[in-house]
Amino acid sequence: AGIQTGQNIANLDVDAVITGNIGPNAFKTLNAAGVKIFLAQEQTVQAALDSFKAGELKEVNKSNVEGHWI
Repeated sequence: AGIQTGQNIANLDVDAVITGNIGPNAFKTLNAAGVKIFLAQEQTVQAALDSFKAGELKEVNKSNVEGHWI
């Protein structure tokens, strides 16, 4: 699911995604497409967007959870 979802997002020509968790396959796919990945855990969508706009979210450089089939 991570690879296919990552490809679908990359095909939308987005610059960044905000997520609570990112697995290794989705990370690799999005990273290869040049999509920046930001973590926003335990926040509402509105709070995450506000944090993103304020530059308060951390851009990740690796997955923060393991794949489902490891």
